[in-house]
This record gives sequence, C-alpha cells and structure tokens, in this order.
Amino acid sequence: MKTFRIIMITVFALTLILSACSPPGTAVPTEEAAAPTEEVAEPTDAPEPTDVPEPTGLVCAEPIKVGLITDGTGALAIYGAHIIRSFMLGMEYATGAPGSAGDTFTLDMGTNTFKIDDCEITVIVKDDQSTPDTTATLARELIEVEGVSVLVGTVSSGATATLQGIAAENQIPLIVAPAAANDITGVNFNEYTFRTSRNNYQDAINLCEYLPTVYETFVQIAPDYSFGWGGAAAFRDACSVAGGEFVADDIFAPADTTEFTPYMEQILASGAEAYLVTWAGGGFVPMMQAATDLGVSEQMALGASFVDNVVLPAFFSNAVGSTSGILYHYTAPSNPVNDWLVENTKARYGVPPDLFDADGMNAAILLVEALKATNGDASAEAMIGAMEGMEFEGPKGTIHIRAEDHVAIQDMYIVKLLNVDDPEFKYFELVSTTRPEPPCLLPENLKDRCGSLAYGSLTGEPVVAGPQPLTCEEPIKVGLITDGTGALAIYGAHIMRSFMLGMEYATGAPGSAGDTFTLDMGTNTFKLDECEITVIVKDDQSTPDTTATVARELIEVEGVDVLVGTVSSGATATLQGIAAENQIPLIVAPAAANDITGVNFNEYTFRTSRNNYQDAMNLCEYLPTIYSTFVQIAPDYSFGWGGAAAFRDACTVNGGTFVTDDIFAPADTTEFTPYMEQILDSGADAWIVTWAGGGFVPMFQAAVDLGVMDQMGLGASVADNLTVPVFYSSIVGQNSGILYHYTLPTNEINDWLVEQDKARYGTPPDLFDADGMNAALLLINTLKLTRGNTDAEAMILAMEGMTFEGPKGTIYIRPEDHVAIQDMYIVKLLNVDDPEFKYFELVSTTRPEPPCLLPEGLTDRCAALPVGSLGGQ
Repeated sequence: MKTFRIIMITVFALTLILSACSPPGTAVPTEEAAAPTEEVAEPTDAPEPTDVPEPTGLVCAEPIKVGLITDGTGALAIYGAHIIRSFMLGMEYATGAPGSAGDTFTLDMGTNTFKIDDCEITVIVKDDQSTPDTTATLARELIEVEGVSVLVGTVSSGATATLQGIAAENQIPLIVAPAAANDITGVNFNEYTFRTSRNNYQDAINLCEYLPTVYETFVQIAPDYSFGWGGAAAFRDACSVAGGEFVADDIFAPADTTEFTPYMEQILASGAEAYLVTWAGGGFVPMMQAATDLGVSEQMALGASFVDNVVLPAFFSNAVGSTSGILYHYTAPSNPVNDWLVENTKARYGVPPDLFDADGMNAAILLVEALKATNGDASAEAMIGAMEGMEFEGPKGTIHIRAEDHVAIQDMYIVKLLNVDDPEFKYFELVSTTRPEPPCLLPENLKDRCGSLAYGSLTGEPVVAGPQPLTCEEPIKVGLITDGTGALAIYGAHIMRSFMLGMEYATGAPGSAGDTFTLDMGTNTFKLDECEITVIVKDDQSTPDTTATVARELIEVEGVDVLVGTVSSGATATLQGIAAENQIPLIVAPAAANDITGVNFNEYTFRTSRNNYQDAMNLCEYLPTIYSTFVQIAPDYSFGWGGAAAFRDACTVNGGTFVTDDIFAPADTTEFTPYMEQILDSGADAWIVTWAGGGFVPMFQAAVDLGVMDQMGLGASVADNLTVPVFYSSIVGQNSGILYHYTLPTNEINDWLVEQDKARYGTPPDLFDADGMNAALLLINTLKLTRGNTDAEAMILAMEGMTFEGPKGTIYIRPEDHVAIQDMYIVKLLNVDDPEFKYFELVSTTRPEPPCLLPEGLTDRCAALPVGSLGGQ
C-alpha cells in the first residue's frame, strides 16, 4: 500500500463531553502586576479646587457587568471548557489578582468579580449548549435582567450569528471567542462585534502556505451552509494563490449527513492528489469511516488542520511524521504571557492549555485593555472607539484588531506531528510561524470600510463561496390552503399576501403573478436559482370538510410536494391527518392550537405560528402583577381547551388564582348572556378570553350590556388592526399582550415587509403577516439545505432544529415537538384611532418556552423539556 503524508486542514467540532477532575488550587504566582500607588496631597490652609489631585485609577459607581456565553454542557462543551478557564485566567492576568471565585472557576459558580483599581468587573457565565435559541434567551436575560454592558462568546458559529444580532439590537459590544466563521466579521458584520478568534480564511492562508509545496491538485468537501461555503471559498482562494489547482467543483453535503458514500465516490472520481475538509459537527466521524471503507484514505492525502489535545490521538495516530497547520498549541508560542497561561492552567486545572485557551485569554485581555483605554466607560461608542485598531500582547503574541472589519490579526503555526501519546500532550515540533492577513469580507454596502485591504478574496477577484445553483427537472409544487371567503377570511388575507412576499424575499424576485397576489390568480411561480417553485392556492373557508377536499386535490391531482396552512385550528387538525397519510410535509400558519404540536403531533407537521401556551406565557408575565384572581371563558373545542389550560397554568405559576372552573361555550354561540352572568358571579378581578371566530363580537357586546367590562379587568391578547377600534377603546392606557404588530420588531426583514405591504396592498402588515412570511422563509431555507430535495425525510431532517431570521427576529423550530420558539410582545394601548394603526407602545419583548405537550406514547421525544405543563405535572 502506498503511504501518503497526511496533512490536516479542517476546523471541526466533534460531539464529545469531557469530564476532568481538577487538583486543589495552588497559590497565585508571585509574578503579578504591581498595585498602583496613590499619591496623597499635603494639606494646606486654604486648598484651591484646582489643586485637588485627579484620580490615578479607574473608579466605577457600579460594577461593570460582562456576560460570558459559552457551551458548558452541550455538543461543544469540550471547547467551552477551554474558554471558561482561560477567560477567567485572562481576567486575573489583566487585572493583577484572582477573582472572587478564587483560583479556579467552574460553570456552577455562575459569577466571578475582578477589580481594576477601584472599579469592579463582574463576569456572569451562561451555558448556551451551542443552541442558537438558548443563546438568544440567555443573551436577552443577561441584557434585560442582569444589565450587562459587554457580551463575550460563543463556541458555535451559528449561535454566534444569533448573538451578533441581539448585541447590535441592544447596542452592546460583543467579543467573539472562539467561533471561526468568516461571516462573523464578513456578511454578518456589525460595528458592535469584535473577535479574538481567527476566521476560516486565516486557517486557509496558514495551511496553504505549506500544502501546495507537497501536492499540486485538490478537491474539497464542506457542509452545505455558510460556515462550509466560507471555509471552502477560503481554501480554494488561498491554495490557488499559492500554486495549487482544484480539479473539480467543491462538494457540499448537508450538515447532518451520516451517509458519506456518494460524496467519497465523487472525491475519488476527481483524481486529485489530496482532498481538503472543512467541517463542523459530528459528521466528521462517519465521513472518515466512509473514506476508509472506500479506499479514499489509501489513494489520496487528507487535508485537515490539527485539532485539540484530546481528539488528536483518537484520529491522527497514522499522521505521525506529517506536517500541518494549527491555530494554537501551548508549546508553539514563546512569550511571557503564554508562559504564565501554561503555568497556571497546569497548576490549577491539571492540564496544559488546549486549542482555544488562547482565544479565551485574549478576549479577557482585549476587554480589560479597552476598559483601561476608556477609563471605565463601557458604553458602546467608547468601547468601539477603543477596540478598533487596538494592539495588545496575549499568549499568541501581538494581537491586532483590524479597524476596518474587526478581524483579529494573529500568529498561526505550521507544526510537525512527532507523536500522539505524550502524557503532557507535547505532540509537535514547530516548523514555522505565519501571520495571515485575510481579505476584507464585508458585505457590498459596507465595502468602503475595507479601505486598501483586498476585498472578497486575496486577489480582490470574486471566489465562488457556495454550492452550485439549485436545478430541478420539474417545478417544486407547494399547496397553500387558507381562508379566502369564509368566517376567518380576514386572517386568510394576511397569510396570502405575506406568504407571497416571503417567497419573494427568500428567492430574491417577485413571482409570476407580479407584485400583488389575489385569490382568483390561483398560482404563483418563483425561482430559486434554476429551480422553479409553484405555489397553488386553495380556499378552504375554514371548514374541515372543505380543507380535506382541497388538500386531497392538491396532493392527488396537482402533485404538490409540500402543504402550508391553514387559519382554523379545527381545519388544521384535518389537514395534519391528510399530510401524514400521504407523507407530505406541512407547515402550519397561522393556526394556534396547542394540539397541532401536542396531542395531534406527527413528524410531518411543523409550524411558524405560536401556540396557545406562548400566548398565555406572554400575557401571564404581566396580568398577575395587576390582578390577583381570574375566571376565563373559551370555546368548547380543542383550541379553547388548550388555551384555557395554558392560561390557568401560566398565570398560576406567576402568582394568580383562578376562583372558579373554566367556562366553555360552543364555538357557534351567539347569545352570551348566561356565560357573562357566570363570569360576574365568580367575583374575580379579571376575566380571561381565549376565542377565535365570529362569536367574539356578540360575546363582547354581552359583556358591555351586563356591565362586565365596567366591573372587571379584561385579560385578552390584543387582536388585529381592524378589531382593536371596535372592542378595545375601553382599555386605552392599559397593557396587554400581542403576538405581532408591525411597529414592534426592529430588524431589516420586518422593515422590508412593512414597506412592501404598504406599497402593494395599501396597508401595513397585520396580526398574522409575520406567520405567513415566516412559513415561506422556513420553506425556502429548508429547500436550500436539502438542495431542492422535497422528500419528507430530507425536509424533516432539515427543519428540525432549524434557526432562521424573520420579521419577528430569530425563529427556532424546536426539534422535540416542532414548536416555533419566537418573540412575543407586551404593549401599552395608546389609542384606537391612528390612521396608520399605530396603536401601541412596546413595553417588553418576551420569548416564551412552552412545555412539551406530546401525547403519552411520544413523551420520550420531549427529552429534558417539561412535559404537560410548565411545572412538568
């Protein structure tokens, strides 16, 4: 067998959990920064104010709070451990003394307070488990509850993208460590985001200084999302500039691929000397297994950067003697800061520093140096001014924060692998130190910031940074079922227009129907690259029988691949059954019943609409603060039962008391007098309403006629723009909940939706427009991930756990039960007559995490989520 030298170029993260026992802490090393001395002015008989000495150090009226978000217990916890310990050591090094937690820090300690002169800095640590939705929740908690001034984190590049948006939204400086995606300081750039981690391009430039001296031809594989596209583009650019040749198109596989045989066959067929890998996640293991099984490892060299101390022996024992790149190993740098880090990590944690320890320490040093430069001013403006262009010394030597794009210019290393079994992890011999200067990757509208830097690539010429365009032999067909002429047609109109606008936004151009869409048009065809997507619209009039008829027609006659709909929760239950029966993915919008992703759950059903529990949790954060006792009324079917159960649970958890049994009225009730009498007789402070449909009007009329509105508070989420003036004039000045109003979210997608709705339909978006647009965005993001594959299995795999941006911000499709985790709002009603429907003032944004409501036979899917109620009862 011919032996090939194995070169390693990849950045990947394996799902490993480390548990390490730390030895007792040792004394803090004596080599500490000297404490500043204070000069005391000599008293005089009549001191002049101008003679009073200025303070010689930082003084803060209140502690500066820093939120450190990292992975403590998730898939990338092995790397989160590097950051937790090294950030705390970096804070100690930069401030001159250990924090309040002592010599060592563990996740369960929660906080650690340091001092610069007379200024306290409290670090609050949160575990995001590398899950973007958890990252979002924790970031908002740190900002809104803890009041942090600066954020630091996180491990996952996907979670970091979410964190960037929240930092910018709240004008909070963010220091990224150790996430590596180009996009962080590229297409996702914002002025608040800085990094001490390297990016994909720096990995590529480092290794491609060496690779083409050994191999001439290359092929590469990467995951089919932004991290993979960026990594592949960087390696293609860097290795081509250095003289290498890529003999085939880059190969992109879905991020959750476990069967790599077809991809390895493509790699073999390329005839390249070496194949390069950019990967993040557990797919690395089955990929390497497939490479072994198919003989790729025997016939071709593998390119992948060396990895952490623990993983390296498991995968690279056959690479001893080879040379490759690495971003940091504790034996590579030679400077006093690295020596201190090595000494203290060994003494306190029983191991030497690992792959990302330098990133964590550098983040702390950057933070402290910035605070020193601003004299303790942690405002965004001051911190940005200090960090742009800053240079400081860290364990990797001099770090330069490039002012143009906030990339951290730093040393990287080419090393020779000597062994994989040294007990002190002394695996390498240093071959050379590089200092890559990557191109500026800012989006087109920020290109002027790049100045004289190479833009987009090392040569300034475009580099393909993604997969080849999608092509479909036949159009993908989508069946949109909504209420066009029935009792809930007002809401069906929201969905029709917003779904079409969402398709346009996601694909980049209007459909065949033009700028506006009406029910009588019937179809609308869009293009995603070279793949046509035809949307066929049907009116079910919110009648389950009609829903069943049009659904079967769409499947059996039109041959749709995906279903979207519908307004009525009862009709949606029917639609769910038909979708499952025919193994067709269904995206629900805007029906809200808990049962859709509860007792009626099936693997084919997803939703972008909220559920009853999210409504209840949102409103019940507020209601019990002004009322003590409650009674509620709801329609006597699944939507009403679920809503009542959710409100009883959520308001009780928040301190409210229900003084009587819930009142259920038939959904078609028109005479509400007996029900209003029961509500009055209860003696409750407030009555809560869960209702959908025409009964809303006579119910409120009865409440007015019998004095319920005068004698009791109303607990009901605010409705659509047209209903508010009719029924809510009596609560002007009060607070309530709402799932969406066009004036509330602050993001580019919502801005676009508002602008287009006004321009094309003559009205701003209404209550359910966000749901419709989000359904389209979920669909297109899924098709991009599956490369146009509409098989149910592929689409389910893509949608479970997906995170995407929509008009309400970040939407997370919870994999356990397909609930759409999303922002909700508490608002104050200012008026009911604004001509542009600007009725509200935002009080707060919530992000409810409802319990898992799956039926008994499926509760294993719920995993760690509370089952059945917020308390898990």
